[in-house]
Amino acid sequence: MLKPVQDAHTRAAWPGNVRELLNALERATIEANERSYFTAVLQQTQGKLYGPDGAAAITGLLPTTLRSRLLRLGLR
Repeated sequence: MLKPVQDAHTRAAWPGNVRELLNALERATIEANERSYFTAVLQQTQGKLYGPDGAAAITGLLPTTLRSRLLRLGLR
């Protein structure tokens, strides 16, 4: 007899409802995408945040906003 395969997400208990779980997964996915995007932009600008060729200009964010997001995502 075959045993059902259990993924990590089926083994873990979730204390909230399904909507909360979906929101948590969406936030995690958006953060991963954000982290990848900002990492690529920082590589392109060689870590430069300010100026016309800096990461803030490319992303369309104020430099202070960009710095806050980078810190929140654990990027330097």
